Formats: sequence, structure tokens, C-alpha cells
Amino acid sequence: MYLSQIGASPYLKVLALGSYIFTNERETNWIASLKRSNRSGGLEELYLDDCPILHKAGQYGPLTIGGYPVPGTAMYGVGQNKNTSIFENSIKWHHVLSGWKNSMRGLKKFVMGRNDWSYEFLTTKAILQQDEYADID
Repeated sequence: MYLSQIGASPYLKVLALGSYIFTNERETNWIASLKRSNRSGGLEELYLDDCPILHKAGQYGPLTIGGYPVPGTAMYGVGQNKNTSIFENSIKWHHVLSGWKNSMRGLKKFVMGRNDWSYEFLTTKAILQQDEYADID
């Protein structure tokens, strides 16, 4: 999924991404652009769970002008396609965050990190049996 191809989201107030890898500046710019295209003043909450920026990757070529694999070429196994291209991305989180700080003035809550999804999920019934939720009907 390419965020930049989604276009304007005029009423989007909350955006949560999980395990999304940013591969180019267009994607981070799209998030910042929501302020300009959003009739309601832009994002108020942004959650990024395990969303790195791809810094460097080796890819069996050939690659398109944008640095993505030509469809079908990545299907070949190691040893069958010796044309390896290296993709390097110049953007870093400190660049993105400083840009967002200036452009996303309406942002009230920003959470970025990595959740441990290996824990056991509790059912609603199990949660309500815990002491801190005893007075909830």
C-alpha cells in the first residue's frame, strides 16, 4: 500500500499504522499533507506501531526508476538472478519528525513505538473479571 496514492482524506482525525514500512518521502509527506487537504484542520491523533523507515536494502534487480523491483523479477531465487541492486534512503526519523512538528500544528496526540503482540489476548469476559474492572456492568 502506498499512502501517497490514497489522496486527500477530508475528515480524517485519527490515523493508526501498524507494521508499516515507510520506503520514501512521499509517504511521510502524505501524512503531513493531511492538514492542508483536511477541511477539519488535520490529524489530531497519530499512532505509529512498529513503523520503521527503510534505510538500506539489497534487492534482486532490475529496479524501476523509483527503486522498486520490476514485477516478476523478485520471484527468482538466490543464484538465479545475480543482478543485485542496493536501495538507500536518505530520510531519517529526525528529519520527518522535525518537519511534522512544524506542519502538523493540530496534532494533539502522537504515539510511536513498538508493541509486543506476543501476549495472550484476553476476552471481554476475562478482562471484566479483573479487580480494576469489578464495578463495570
